[in-house]
Amino acid sequence: MTTRRTPIGRQLAVFACVNCMAAALVAGLTLPAAALAVGATPGVELGGDGAAWQGHTQRFVAVPAAGGTRVIELRRPGGAAVRSQTVAGRFGIPLVAYDSSAEEVPATSPNLVLEERTNPGALARRTSFVVLSTRDLHVVRRFTLGGAYAFDALSPDGAALYLTRHASRAHITRYTVRAYDIRSGRLYPGVIADKTEHEWRMDGVPATRLETADGGWAYTLYQGGEDGAFIHALDTRARTARCIDIPGMQHRAVMAMRLRLADGGRRLVVVAGTEAVAAIDTHTLALVPAGEHPRPATSSSSGSNTDVWAIAVVAALLAAAGLVGVRRRMPHNPAHGGRS
Repeated sequence: MTTRRTPIGRQLAVFACVNCMAAALVAGLTLPAAALAVGATPGVELGGDGAAWQGHTQRFVAVPAAGGTRVIELRRPGGAAVRSQTVAGRFGIPLVAYDSSAEEVPATSPNLVLEERTNPGALARRTSFVVLSTRDLHVVRRFTLGGAYAFDALSPDGAALYLTRHASRAHITRYTVRAYDIRSGRLYPGVIADKTEHEWRMDGVPATRLETADGGWAYTLYQGGEDGAFIHALDTRARTARCIDIPGMQHRAVMAMRLRLADGGRRLVVVAGTEAVAAIDTHTLALVPAGEHPRPATSSSSGSNTDVWAIAVVAALLAAAGLVGVRRRMPHNPAHGGRS
């Protein structure tokens, strides 16, 4: 079971998405890279901060319960329970990056998504999801897809669910992005690809995530590729994506970096500690001068800084095990958007 811990729990277990080695890391033990039960994705959160509902005072938390999973809507600040619902099955709030960034529900979305809790050391043959109403937590849809899928983002209207799919345990960091139509209960045809470069399959490890306040864009910083890092910019309204390589990151601790917005959202800045190391123009998606370190208040909801050293250790072990691909993206699919 893969979970994200509360702030105190994160300090003790440190890297909650690789539970089998978290205790060993805290104890200072060294594990062989081949022994790591590294999952294809960060997994899910039980308890903890839960899923923030942008623009609202509520958030959603999932906890194990008799007969399934208890989903609780909490009011901030104070954490008073507004309502709750028990859902049959083993589910949690999806995590979207290894810094413990979790699902964020767009302000206008009528839907919240739960992801099945799976074994992080295995590539799932099927993955189940539950879509709940943000109005009263009733089940809108339950569905299962063949293969190892994971939540990535929701569109602002809550109708399109974006998923990453990992198909190879031998190349665990390679993935494609798909879109699922919640209303019709079907995957959209083809993959979400950077059509400016005719790329359809990606290769990297998600370090951190930042979403715009309206949920229209989801920016994910990945470690991987010839340049060492790239940003996957997902337009959740248009079902399109762009990938921006960040030069000179081969020997940087990418997994410890964070994303910030600056200049009223015009620049997306990659931050390493107090240093702004790269930036993109959010209108053109082109690299621009990094400028000064923006204020942390503009950041996404991401993991605790106490996790940074463990994330760096895991990244190094992933590389040593050969699990982090050399290339960021795979060759063009001749079908140009066909199924992976």
